[in-house]
Amino acid sequence: MRAVKRTIIILLLGFLATSAFGASFLSDEQALRRLEREQAVATYEGDAGWFSAHVSDDYVLITGSGAVKTKAQLIAELEKGVVMEPYEPADVTVRIHDNAAIISGRILRKTTEGAERVTADLRFTDVWIKTDHGWFCVSGQFSLVSIKRERVK
Repeated sequence: MRAVKRTIIILLLGFLATSAFGASFLSDEQALRRLEREQAVATYEGDAGWFSAHVSDDYVLITGSGAVKTKAQLIAELEKGVVMEPYEPADVTVRIHDNAAIISGRILRKTTEGAERVTADLRFTDVWIKTDHGWFCVSGQFSLVSIKRERVK
């Protein structure tokens, strides 16, 4: 009877340890999905403060045209004002490796540039690092899948 109790206790402890690990992993994934969603909202709302708080000082963004932008340049652009429709990241994949995460997905970004309405289908990748103060985005990159330009009437 003692052997059965011991086996049950060992199995329960193993289950709890595995569940705690799984919960920790899921909470990181959930936090990153939330941050990625917040980043999208901050982008189309022009919320430079969000980027100040969640992007590392050595952040680098590589745009679809191959330009490289720093955190300061990105924030300066956001502070000038953004004319962009709200969008929702799609096909989002979160891969976590210890204290680093790679998030990729797709967005359909609609902007108005002068007398043109521009619809850009983009794939993106963001790299996040977990610190004692939470997750910080250290790098971003997006690639143009397609673009459509039309005159605003």
